[in-house]
Amino acid sequence: MIESQSVISPANHKSMSNQVQEIATDCDKLPERFIRKEDEEYGNITNPSPAEIPVIDVSLLTSSSHLELGRLKSAITTWGCFQAINHGIEGSLLDKVREISKLFFSLSAEEKKKCLREEDDVEGYGNDMVLSDHQTLDWTDRVYLTVLPKHQQRLQFWPQNPNNFREVVDEYCSKIESINEIILKSLARSLNLEENCFLDQYGPTANMFARFNYYPPCPWADKVLGLKPHSDGSATTYLLQDKELEGLQILKDGQWFGVPIVPDALTINVGEQIEIMSNGIFKSPIHRALVNSKDQRISVAMFCNPQTEKDIGPVDALVTDDRPRQYKNVTFSLDFYFENYQQGLHGIATMSNMHKEILVNILMERPILLSRLVINLNHVQDTQSLIELAVLSFAERREKASRKQERIRSNRLVIDVVSGDSTKIMCGLCSASTSDTSVVAVLVCGHVYHADCLETRTPYEDRRDPLCPVCVDSHSAN
Repeated sequence: MIESQSVISPANHKSMSNQVQEIATDCDKLPERFIRKEDEEYGNITNPSPAEIPVIDVSLLTSSSHLELGRLKSAITTWGCFQAINHGIEGSLLDKVREISKLFFSLSAEEKKKCLREEDDVEGYGNDMVLSDHQTLDWTDRVYLTVLPKHQQRLQFWPQNPNNFREVVDEYCSKIESINEIILKSLARSLNLEENCFLDQYGPTANMFARFNYYPPCPWADKVLGLKPHSDGSATTYLLQDKELEGLQILKDGQWFGVPIVPDALTINVGEQIEIMSNGIFKSPIHRALVNSKDQRISVAMFCNPQTEKDIGPVDALVTDDRPRQYKNVTFSLDFYFENYQQGLHGIATMSNMHKEILVNILMERPILLSRLVINLNHVQDTQSLIELAVLSFAERREKASRKQERIRSNRLVIDVVSGDSTKIMCGLCSASTSDTSVVAVLVCGHVYHADCLETRTPYEDRRDPLCPVCVDSHSAN
């Protein structure tokens, strides 16, 4: 996940007037806001291929089984996820977690709204933030809670009914915390690293968030999604699937695969933070959730995130001549993850699964023009065209803002360029080509510089627009 300042004010974090569960009970026509748009899809909604997601025996990982470590590495490098069995959580506790979820969502609307999230917040009951009038909505309600560290729990958003909700969540959270330590150590050992190298970056006071998902039945199930395609901004995610109904799908090699239900298993995937720490060896999978036309479906996701404000970067031992550094150091940002998710974007925008039109939308819809993208140029066939497109859309957005008399805070787009062997973009100040880990500043006039060169020549302070040295020199000469 890239570091970014929030570019959408809390006032724009709107809420839907009704929860999806309420809409589903009295709906004879699908509201247009829920209908999926073809240009937002990575593939067809229906007819996924059956997946043989690898099954990993966690008990064997603790016994230092080299065979199981190899299978774990293969699972994460191939799928980005696996089904965990023998993980140490009794099936009775998993059933309790599912039960409290079902009991809460079966309560009256009035009772559930005692935990309703605030308009400018993510925690609590309801649906996800609506960031724009053009946002396609997910067919889901959820309860989103901070569970670790405990002193950051905001109990005003925790359901009091069922009355054992907090007890069950705390017990389940403690179990997940123990499993997560095993998984992080095992992932490191599978790469022949010191077992604590990922944990050291993860931090001693890491965060854990719980998301209880409720997907109401939808007669138009082929036209909506429970959750839009996304990758997780976490280090690791632990999903407890519905006991009977499947719905999770993983994108692999441009094709969607349905994730089967394995009794008492946890579906574990790595998030963008582990992708960064592993220098891209492990990939955070893109996934989505479908809904059922006749029956409700529930799931519970636990997101294990690095310590807030802690710097995350590739482990030094994984940066070699054969595999140069793929990512800059970044800082975890929960707000930025949610903004990217609702816009159908990913924190690590490698461009391998993004269309160029999406880049235009990023620049056209955001209310200010300061943006940061991570672009892996190995996945871009025509780098110069990409930069030209960015500049063009940047200029169009600036013109649009001027017509509406909007305040513009910056006139530059900053692009973090990684693995950029294929690029031939030249810096207008030092005349050197951009390369691995370059940070490129593209000014609205179309001139391109290394960000460091530009900062040295025209420091960027107090959000004032940096002057373009080429344009300034040309004007002086005239």
